[in-house]
Amino acid sequence: MVRETLAEMLPLGPESRTGLLVHVAYLARAVHDPRLRAITVDGLRPLRDLLAEMLRRAAGAGQLATGRDPDSEAMTLICLAEGVSNHVLLETLTPAEGHRLVETHLAGLFATSGRCRGGIPAEWQAKTTSGARSQGRAAIRPVRSCPPDASWGATTTNGLAGSSSRGL
Repeated sequence: MVRETLAEMLPLGPESRTGLLVHVAYLARAVHDPRLRAITVDGLRPLRDLLAEMLRRAAGAGQLATGRDPDSEAMTLICLAEGVSNHVLLETLTPAEGHRLVETHLAGLFATSGRCRGGIPAEWQAKTTSGARSQGRAAIRPVRSCPPDASWGATTTNGLAGSSSRGL
């Protein structure tokens, strides 16, 4: 679930890219408008709380690396996803490169990395589309082709994403 939550925060396709462009414009206004800033801060709390709870559950299952604070890590994940999103929007990172940065952090956060064996999960693989081709960039086309036993998107009996042997 942590990976899926972070994936929803990244601009992996045209719709999510448009949504994030709106978010960036709103955020720019919120920096200068106390009323919008309060709404933005209040809206962040449920996401932070959700991630922190998922991380507490992972810690309880022995999947979180020792010494990690779920509350601090939840905010770190939000900041990481937003920073990566900004660079994907600016095209200083491809979506696949952004995924690798997120995945690298998650590999250190969890006791095991939980990546689909053999590389990047299909949801993150760059697929060339006509619009992206004209801009010389790769676009993401969501496709699920990871093996059924891969931890990407799998759910364990405790409700956490990932197989119990490989972590989140």
